[in-house]
Amino acid sequence: DWNHALEVALSYPARETGFSWDEARGVHRWEGQFWIYERRLMQNTGGPTMRWNMRREYSARPARQRQLYYSDIDKRYHLYGASESWLEVGHLVDNRKDLEIRAFDSSHDGYFDTWEVFEPGHVGPVRVSRVFEPEAHVVPLTRNFLMNDYNQRVLPEAIADDSLLIDEMKKFVASPLAALYEQAAVKSSMAERRRYCLDVAREFYFLGTRDALYHENASGDYPSLPAEAGGRPMNPLIHGPINGHYTLGDTLAYWKRVLQIQSFVNDYGAGRLKLARADLEQIGAPASPSSVIP
Repeated sequence: DWNHALEVALSYPARETGFSWDEARGVHRWEGQFWIYERRLMQNTGGPTMRWNMRREYSARPARQRQLYYSDIDKRYHLYGASESWLEVGHLVDNRKDLEIRAFDSSHDGYFDTWEVFEPGHVGPVRVSRVFEPEAHVVPLTRNFLMNDYNQRVLPEAIADDSLLIDEMKKFVASPLAALYEQAAVKSSMAERRRYCLDVAREFYFLGTRDALYHENASGDYPSLPAEAGGRPMNPLIHGPINGHYTLGDTLAYWKRVLQIQSFVNDYGAGRLKLARADLEQIGAPASPSSVIP
């Protein structure tokens, strides 16, 4: 009977499974989102369907039940058992591909633990983040649960975290492309697209901030420490010259900044956006953004 179709669809034995999520709310088909004829060919699927801003996840595991889980890393629902995922970002604020985000289950436990970000013009990923704990839990695959959890918890929290971290990173770098995604977020009446646009803007600001911090810390052998304020005598152990051109204090300050930058990069990659913002506050923003990124 037609009224048992969904129950059958969620519980029949499948040889492989594909999962699609329209991140930008660009497609409104009554049938839902079809698997596309790209990268992984599955029978009984169809095209043409949306390519851009559509997250695709693929599992080659035979399964008798469809299951979703929520990841605290990227604050999204995923197909349990999926080994790979891709999302092509673009053709939203411009007429080109801006990013590609891939995810992988390298430990084969059913949860994504590795994320890679690619930019056009780069032969390799511009960001690779791996986590040792999936920070994930299986969720009910029901319309009521997903609607309530997604709209009342996931989206508001993600939008708030994005906005706060973006504001902090904009003290370090400027990005015209990220600004376009911010503008698209403001204009959108749909919370899902607003969140997605802010996620993309956040990624561009992160890449720029990370590289600006690395560049600043690598600009010399060791940065020169300022003399102590008030004319007090300097500690010769800290401020005495080493090899004639830097001091122990210089090396201590340099390594402290290295660890601060690493904390920022690690917290961001693990989805700890509040801590990433706190890391930047501890580092301290320059008087003006130090660089402009595309």
